[in-house]
Amino acid sequence: MSKSGSSATTHYQTDILMLLPVNKRKCKNRKKQNYMFNFDNHHSVKVIIYMLSLIIRRKKNVFCIIAIIFIFFNTSCSSHHEKMPDFKFFTTQRQWLSSNEMKDKNIVVIYFNSGCEFCQDEMADILAHNNAFKQKNVQFVFISIESLSGLQHFTSIFAYDTIPNWTFAHVSPAQVDSVFQTETVPTIFIYKNGELLEKNIGQLEADDILDEF
Repeated sequence: MSKSGSSATTHYQTDILMLLPVNKRKCKNRKKQNYMFNFDNHHSVKVIIYMLSLIIRRKKNVFCIIAIIFIFFNTSCSSHHEKMPDFKFFTTQRQWLSSNEMKDKNIVVIYFNSGCEFCQDEMADILAHNNAFKQKNVQFVFISIESLSGLQHFTSIFAYDTIPNWTFAHVSPAQVDSVFQTETVPTIFIYKNGELLEKNIGQLEADDILDEF
């Protein structure tokens, strides 16, 4: 898997290895969907090449074209810096958790289902690297449309409820659709200081998540 070079440059990965239905929702292994501006984006490269060719052919318009390129880059980059949406979840610890509490922190929100094997693999990978995540003050919020009692049972079986930087919360399908706009598990949202660094549909290696912080 290729790595993200920085918080402002991300990459795409479109291979889907398997789909499994879970509670009428999709469970995917890997499909990358990022929102940062990508300098490898084919459309962007074509625009740059076209503008450079104009500079060579029409030297009299050089300053105008440079200004257009600057505006193009500035608009593309700034428009893709999405902010953490407003939300309020009820956790398995029977406490309310709101986005306002997390906008100045390193947060990874993972939409999952306990019956999804890819979600379970993701959790195992994160757990194996959790000391590194704690050193970077990364907090994980696992959200699911499963019942609160079902989530409590799941977290107690695997002792996930004892991990200090992990939080599990129940959400309604309407919240998932309106707030996070996804129907696939797992879907991973990486936030830093309230800004979306990456949205990944499918599994994402723990090392790749660490690289974002």
